[in-house]
Amino acid sequence: MKDLFDPALAEDIKQRIMRLHPESERRWGNMTLAQTLAHCTSGTQMATGVINPKRASFPANVIGTLIKPLVFGDDKPLRRNSPSSPELFSAHTTQCDFERKRAQLITAIDSFVTKGAASCAIATVYEVELR
Repeated sequence: MKDLFDPALAEDIKQRIMRLHPESERRWGNMTLAQTLAHCTSGTQMATGVINPKRASFPANVIGTLIKPLVFGDDKPLRRNSPSSPELFSAHTTQCDFERKRAQLITAIDSFVTKGAASCAIATVYEVELR
């Protein structure tokens, strides 16, 4: 399984992020590149406990508990347009500066790798797929 706890993989991901530029064409979705970088940063921060998602109410929390192993139980990437926690969508178009968001994601990845698996706030490992 590939994950960001591997410093070599994290370095590869950071190099891929550094090759992005504001005019990079999106492959799917409707976020700008800066919003996507902010979204990935939020996901990394959620995994390390910097951002804490709100607990879903009943019955969604029960359904989520049952579905989570099916979604995160293998090495397959998440499907496109999969539901995400609202806390991962905090970046508004007017607040998204590409260079700043890219630097924040690199910092979040470095923190994730440095802290290691023991400090991961959630039980699943995020697989990052940047194309």
